[in-house]
Amino acid sequence: MQKAMRSVLDGSTYVLVGKIGVFADKQGIKACIVGGMVRDIFLKRKTVDIDVVVLGDGMKFARLLADELHGAYKGFEKFKTAKIFLKNGRIDISSARSETYEKPAALPNVVLSGINEDLFRRDFTINSMAVSINREDFGELFDPFGGVSDLKKKILKTMHDKSFIDDPTRILRAVRFETRLGFKMEKRTLKLIHETLKRNIFDNLSGERIREELFIMFGEPSPLKAMLRLDSLGVLKKLSHGIRIDATAIRMFKNISASRSMIAGYGADAALINLMALLGGITSGAAGTVAAKLKLSNEQNTAIKQAKELRMLSEKGLAKTGKSRSDTYFLFKDHATEALLYLMLMQKDRKQAARIRHFLDKLKHVKIEISGKDLKEMGIKEGPEYTRILSAVMKAKLDGKANTREEQLKLVKSYF
Repeated sequence: MQKAMRSVLDGSTYVLVGKIGVFADKQGIKACIVGGMVRDIFLKRKTVDIDVVVLGDGMKFARLLADELHGAYKGFEKFKTAKIFLKNGRIDISSARSETYEKPAALPNVVLSGINEDLFRRDFTINSMAVSINREDFGELFDPFGGVSDLKKKILKTMHDKSFIDDPTRILRAVRFETRLGFKMEKRTLKLIHETLKRNIFDNLSGERIREELFIMFGEPSPLKAMLRLDSLGVLKKLSHGIRIDATAIRMFKNISASRSMIAGYGADAALINLMALLGGITSGAAGTVAAKLKLSNEQNTAIKQAKELRMLSEKGLAKTGKSRSDTYFLFKDHATEALLYLMLMQKDRKQAARIRHFLDKLKHVKIEISGKDLKEMGIKEGPEYTRILSAVMKAKLDGKANTREEQLKLVKSYF
């Protein structure tokens, strides 16, 4: 494993792992890299964030290590885990632990344990491996559940029969790993998923945890594969009975994936636009219910609502709305960038797509040269009238009738 680690990890990450192992030796504690990091080393996939498990008090170890590395520390006492934030990455530290669940989908109760018990509590065999980073046995692999064998076979195998009942988000992760890695779930794992879904287990799962897993999927290069798989398993209808991956949704997911660089250029959230595509075929009320379940922020909720409104506008005929620069500006000015990009990517008419892009590139940033302060100095009483006057000035500027400050002041005077 030492040779594999050296070849896959970049130089700075490899050195940092070694430093953590040396520090663990000084503290007299056993430390291993674990989970997805080990899996990705076998798969020769680059990884930056480091996941370490220690035998003993992981939080105390993390606090001391953070000081040693001049990093920021954040601990989670209930779960015996901590994070260290460095300039160029993050280290996740946890105490080796076993977990029990008082009821399905509940957060676990944690008890310190040995390395085998810690690996057994994890989701899949391919994520249940550890590698020692102490100097004496640096690179020694712990693989008690056959993770290497399953990696070679490209199969996804859950750890035990209650795995998905204990934590239904593992169903979402199973689909993510299938589609990301090109693996297949083995028959027993697939059977357990179907049995778990019969229990309406997602009703007991917090919306934040569902949202987190969905947004990770939306961050993949091609979320469509995962969405199709979730649909075929019957997972999506657990969020809302009307959700389906139809031809329109398929086209939208493809368009979003092909436009990631453009979306990033606007500083927009591609994951949120993918969620809009997922909710595109259900009613506004149903979409609102899903948004509430997922505990979206107020801004995200507003954007979802606007996307539904813009979709209805598009279906009624976006081309029928006024086409002047000012018409375009006032039609779109109060909408979130994500909602507008969703609308743009929906368009089959290139002219309409170009119109939305013109707003985002040019019109959205237009400013007039006068303000309410000027109106006040002209003796105009403050109130709703200000909005009407300044909107009229903006319209005139956009349509080329009042480009300068002088022309805009003259226009205001013509009202009084």
